[in-house]
Amino acid sequence: MWVTPGEALRWLNGVQVQVPAGSLPMGSDDQQRLRHEVLGQWEAALARTVRRKRLAFLTQHPQLESITDQHPNFPMQTLPDGRQRPGYRVEAMLAQDVVKTAIEALRQNMRGAKVSAAGWDRMVSVIREEGGEIDLKDTLSHVMALIDGGTDDDALGAPLPRLHVPQHLYAPLLLAAPAAPVQTDGQLSLLDDQPLTLRISPPPLENSEARLVWDLRRRWQQLHCLSAWEGVEVVLLRNLAGVGVGLFAAEGFFPDFLLWLKRGKHQALAFVEPKGLRHQWPEDKFRLLDEVLPTWSFSVPICGFVLSTTTAEDLGRVKPDCLLHQDPAGDYVDTLLSRLLRLLPPASNIST
Repeated sequence: MWVTPGEALRWLNGVQVQVPAGSLPMGSDDQQRLRHEVLGQWEAALARTVRRKRLAFLTQHPQLESITDQHPNFPMQTLPDGRQRPGYRVEAMLAQDVVKTAIEALRQNMRGAKVSAAGWDRMVSVIREEGGEIDLKDTLSHVMALIDGGTDDDALGAPLPRLHVPQHLYAPLLLAAPAAPVQTDGQLSLLDDQPLTLRISPPPLENSEARLVWDLRRRWQQLHCLSAWEGVEVVLLRNLAGVGVGLFAAEGFFPDFLLWLKRGKHQALAFVEPKGLRHQWPEDKFRLLDEVLPTWSFSVPICGFVLSTTTAEDLGRVKPDCLLHQDPAGDYVDTLLSRLLRLLPPASNIST
């Protein structure tokens, strides 16, 4: 779509603008400034219209994508011996001699003291973090042994904070910073003032993402015992940006998580995007999730949600149906799962 300068000028000459009486009369500079402002508003409105028409066209014919163990959402890494296995790539700077000397001195001074392996790891990680560098060789070997042995568990502290969530298709899920549950409500919060000095691929979970998997685990522990949820399975998978499942890939929209409910032979799928709204209000994303997504016809019913710790009311906005408040108690998980459950046939109509 092209708009020539002449067409824009003809439109601008026909525009009538109301200005406060106190601003009259307007000098030539003020008139020119007003013309530029009106033209800018018109250009923005035109761009929004073109974007919406483009999205409407691109979302008319969605395509299915199979998720297998070879899908990019299960990243593969090459081991030193050449073998490949699913996992993260963790890169860290080796400790300098001064850090090594400090650790060795601590080891000598602690000789004979009863210190657990986890306690020793915490003390050493503090030295390495304070030294500005970190060496994870021993820690990674230890963690890999635990994972291979099926005995690894949540570790919220440095040097490698991670979560084990049974509902997720792989474990562990690495965190971008050490974390701690908030004492008042049990919500998980990353300690953003203690970021990891690591390069991790795929990227570790940020605060809003970690909260979702934490809340899903703790709320499902309570819900799955209720009769309404009998026979229901919950499955979660992190959706990697750029290579995962693109809900509206042409616009770069790769929701952070795929969430399935399964009961018998039936299942429903939700695309879940836990993002803050303080810096943007994604109107197009809301419209696509609320208006376009329900019109798609697939073998399983689908829906989408945006999660935010900021409410629409806080921002003076009208709440879209797909927006859920990520409240500290985790009640939003109940709402999300309940709305997804309504997409499944009643339990009395399901055969296994």
